[in-house]
Amino acid sequence: MRRGTRFQLAIVLMLAGAFASAALAQAAFAQDTTGATGATGSTNDDQKVVFTWAGTGEPDSVNPMTGYSAIEFYFWTASYHLPIDFGVDFGSEQPSPEFDGFNSGLVTDVQVSDDSMTFTYTIRDDLVWSDGEPLTAADVAYTLNLYKNNHAYLPQTYVAQIDGDVRTVDDTHVEFDTPEPTSLYDGESPYLYTYILPQHVWEQVEQGNCPDGADPCTPKSFSNVPQVGSGPFVMAEYKVGEFVRMERNPYWPGPKPAVDEIIYHAEMVVRAVRRALVIVDMPFMSFQISPAQAMENLGWSNSSLTYLQPRACTLSDSPS
Repeated sequence: MRRGTRFQLAIVLMLAGAFASAALAQAAFAQDTTGATGATGSTNDDQKVVFTWAGTGEPDSVNPMTGYSAIEFYFWTASYHLPIDFGVDFGSEQPSPEFDGFNSGLVTDVQVSDDSMTFTYTIRDDLVWSDGEPLTAADVAYTLNLYKNNHAYLPQTYVAQIDGDVRTVDDTHVEFDTPEPTSLYDGESPYLYTYILPQHVWEQVEQGNCPDGADPCTPKSFSNVPQVGSGPFVMAEYKVGEFVRMERNPYWPGPKPAVDEIIYHAEMVVRAVRRALVIVDMPFMSFQISPAQAMENLGWSNSSLTYLQPRACTLSDSPS
């Protein structure tokens, strides 16, 4: 393989994976006054702003009961809440004034019994599901029990130590026990994988009534699209092998996202390789200081690329 061809394929792969986590989080939570999301389009009220990204990965499932690949977490993070979220240091995330406190998980306080075997969680009361229903402690208790009783693939590890069911105390409190002392649930560690689901939707799924009309309908077979979520975005459309499209949650009470839609193309980069094109209409961040520096470090000059603009560069545009 010629050096130029290897270089070109490296750029394609870099576009596929280097930016995804930082850029998607930035697009989901940045306020539209920042102008720093890397989205295409205008921020004018009369024009939709779409954040587009791509990779070669295909979701295994966008249902938290069965999904297990890394790619699914990009969609769940933007659309659901964890009881206790994780920060950049992998400890529990604390509310930040930068995001009006909406960057952390659902639990605002943890009370632990003297024997470290009973835990009481206080649940925030300012979130609404994307269909207008309030999110309450009942959703938290229901979800943890759903995961535990149905052996959900990833969440099972984090609920296995709970003895019996999680109990709803009132609209803002849940309580549960463990058979022996543990620090797993004391609030110092994040709950990975246990994204909280809307009880009023998933109870219907348990009864065999999937919103998408699927038959058979079970908690593990449910497509979960269109989605009812609590985050700033929800999954509106998923075409297997092609794309996942997310829209704003109209009831999101936090800082207004800087984009209107997020679209993930599962096949865009693969098609680019087959057609010998480098696709650069996918706004991205990487581990570089800026997108411009990232491209310069790859050998692109300022004159050869218009950053973050819709364009497909042929191989002849790249360094040899």
